[in-house]
Amino acid sequence: MDRYRALAELSDAEAEGCLSGMLKSVAAQDRTFADALGSPESLASAIAELGRGHGAVVAAKELDAGARTQAVRAILLAAADDPELGLRLDAMLTSGRAKRFDPITASLVLGGVVMVLSTKFSLKVDRIDGKTDVHFSVEKKPTSPELLKKFFGLFGGA
Repeated sequence: MDRYRALAELSDAEAEGCLSGMLKSVAAQDRTFADALGSPESLASAIAELGRGHGAVVAAKELDAGARTQAVRAILLAAADDPELGLRLDAMLTSGRAKRFDPITASLVLGGVVMVLSTKFSLKVDRIDGKTDVHFSVEKKPTSPELLKKFFGLFGGA
């Protein structure tokens, strides 16, 4: 199977369903990632921390529909190039699950960016006196500066 061709043939809704399925798959094996997916605030903090680690100021936010569609496809293409995530993507594409429309979480793009840029990370959220303090650390470095620039550019950072 040519995963790039299969990705190109997906409708926008199918691509979102595919990414949603991949996020659920990663979350099923990584409790920290699963916890982060439940909190758009945590995902935005994770992306901001990844940016700071590479000298970029990134204010992650939800994207409008057109930008979200482009971001989903960019995330899936980056996953296709990653040895571990590529296998998960192949599983989604060959199982037919990508063809089903899963409900889209508010954090779909944010979770996808975190998944592609760092499949291993730790996240600790402390809530003291009504304030939230997020501690985030990356255990896997992103694959290339070009990929970082592409994803940080989604949110206006570079």
